[in-house]
Amino acid sequence: MKLLEFETSKGRFLVSESDEHYDYRFIGLLSRITEEQASEIVDIKGDRFQDYNHVSCCDRWCNTAIESLHSLLKSKGIHLFENPCDNYCGTIEYQEAEQKTFYNPYIFKL
Repeated sequence: MKLLEFETSKGRFLVSESDEHYDYRFIGLLSRITEEQASEIVDIKGDRFQDYNHVSCCDRWCNTAIESLHSLLKSKGIHLFENPCDNYCGTIEYQEAEQKTFYNPYIFKL
C-alpha cells in the first residue's frame, strides 16, 4: 500500500491509497478536496498559498489552496492521479514512476 507522511505548520498528515486508517482524522478524497479542507493543510501568508515546489523566489506562491497542496505533494516526489511516464518511457522508468503514483488518494490528519 502506498503511504506518504508529511508535516506542515498546520500539523502532520498522511496520504494513502486506502481509506482504512481509523486512528486518524479523515479529511477527504484528494480528487474531491475543497479549498477549505486544503487550506487546513497548507501554509498561508496573507491571501497567498505556499508553492512547495517552487524553483525561484519569484514563483513562491500559488493562487489556490488546492494548487498549493498539489505542489506540496509533488515536492515530496509523488504523482497525483496518473503516471507521468507512459509505456514508451521503458519498463523500468514506468515502474519507478508507478511506485510514486497515487491514483485515488485519501488524506488524513495524524
